[in-house]
Amino acid sequence: MPKHVLLSGETLEYPRPTDAVAAYLARLSAAVGDPTIDEHRFIELVYSPNNPLLDPNIMPGRGTVTKAVLADPTYHVMQDLLGRKRVALGTLDMDKVRARYSLTVKEAAERAGVHESAIRQAIAAHRLSSVKDGTRHMLDPAQVDAFKPSTTGHAAPLEIVHGSVPGKRLFIKHDGNLKLAPGDWGELGPVPREARHSRLERWTKVAVIAGTKEDARFWELAPGSDVQTIGFEPFAVHGRFKVVRQINNTQQARQAFKDSEGARSSDVVLELSHPVQVVKRTKQSAG
Repeated sequence: MPKHVLLSGETLEYPRPTDAVAAYLARLSAAVGDPTIDEHRFIELVYSPNNPLLDPNIMPGRGTVTKAVLADPTYHVMQDLLGRKRVALGTLDMDKVRARYSLTVKEAAERAGVHESAIRQAIAAHRLSSVKDGTRHMLDPAQVDAFKPSTTGHAAPLEIVHGSVPGKRLFIKHDGNLKLAPGDWGELGPVPREARHSRLERWTKVAVIAGTKEDARFWELAPGSDVQTIGFEPFAVHGRFKVVRQINNTQQARQAFKDSEGARSSDVVLELSHPVQVVKRTKQSAG
């Protein structure tokens, strides 16, 4: 099987790709070192309808990341190439990233209150990111805190990535404490320069509306035990939650958001890179 060494230091094995996927991987690899291709253009290449790994039929003009794509290691190779492009452009400092990853697997398990095997399984399933220190996986304490079940009566923190492109918007209402996070922090990986990266703490309910004037969607989130992600690459909401209500009708979505209680985030214009989806994660075991 082909192998790819990730920025984290981990060696990722992936199935031998088709000729079309292999050619596209080669194109992305060449683009990493091409100074004429900036970060925005590289993201467009990854999520192009011409990317044979993605589904070109769901969203006009975009390749869609389906559940099957998320489970394909080849997609994570493409994500790593995006990270390498950011390193080449100077928008991602791996020394700063590595400095945050200070917990061993054993320490992370103790901190999260789970068995070491649960941490290793989460790393393998890309629910927790890690960097390699020799043969050891090292983890970010902030990510481990978001991963572990809450014992304070509040939900585990949510990680939120939102961005700005004219014409499309993302809003949230919440009853927690929303803080900006460093652009390269978190499970969602390196965040584009134009994106806003936040951490929502001490929350019990969140209302989300996203889309355009003509096509808006609404979600109501509550604390949950499963790690999930809703989003549209590279923008997403990630953490332990459950979707208690979802509305796809634009008029009804707007009314539901208007009727929702909670502090409102600043208005953010958002590019929908691919359709919103919910990726359900496996409930974590305490051992």
